[in-house]
Amino acid sequence: MPLKIPVGRIGEWKHPQYGRIKMSQQTFDDIKRNFKEKTIGRDPFIRIGHAKSDDPNFGNAKAEGWITDIV
Repeated sequence: MPLKIPVGRIGEWKHPQYGRIKMSQQTFDDIKRNFKEKTIGRDPFIRIGHAKSDDPNFGNAKAEGWITDIV
């Protein structure tokens, strides 16, 4: 059975690095549309952890899973 994991919530927050972040229903509709249209050209994947450098491949960490649907 696939996991259902929330990706965010509607609201506004102040982030110390990125400033004001606003997530609206339109934001989530756009995310879902972009996913369905494969805007990034591939299925999005999940990696565990963060790169310890600015390596564009995230330190070549392997994909631990793939996002197959957004509902």
